[in-house]
Amino acid sequence: MSFRLVRGVGPRPCRLMAVGEAPGASEDRRGIPFCGRSGEVLDVYLHAASLSRSSIFLTNLYPYWPGEGNPDPTPKQIREQEKYLVADLADVRPKFILAIGRLAARWFLGRIDLETAHGLPHIWPHSGGIIVVPAYHPAAGLHSPEMAAKSAYDVLQFGLVTRLEIPYRPRIDEHPEPDYALTRDRPR
Repeated sequence: MSFRLVRGVGPRPCRLMAVGEAPGASEDRRGIPFCGRSGEVLDVYLHAASLSRSSIFLTNLYPYWPGEGNPDPTPKQIREQEKYLVADLADVRPKFILAIGRLAARWFLGRIDLETAHGLPHIWPHSGGIIVVPAYHPAAGLHSPEMAAKSAYDVLQFGLVTRLEIPYRPRIDEHPEPDYALTRDRPR
């Protein structure tokens, strides 16, 4: 079975970017990131944060649907396809990135703990000052009210950060090396 390449959509250049982990089945069928149920939830959260989908470039860390059950893409798959995200970053030139989900957050910020880092602004190391806000994925909240609350909070925080209502303070535990997942098979 072959899956469709789901490229990012939105304005280029754009000061705001949201990067998810990988498309789901709906995104694979339509070829648009965040067009399924989790995208509908993300739109609600964005509206609550006084942001609109049209003001954000939306993409994914891994541009293909990983298949039935939506497994995480492997570290090898991510490394092989990150060229699309790197190209989007160069075209979009964002000032703020919402890193949606553990894999996206770790790609930008290294081996962080999403539970303690979500909703907090971080400078993406070696980026010239791009601010990354790690967030729980809206899909995690589709079946868990607790996760829905965390995801909504993270998007609200992103809105505040982008309006400079929350100042950035460097954290001691920021790690510059990307962590492609909980990497059992990452070369050491």
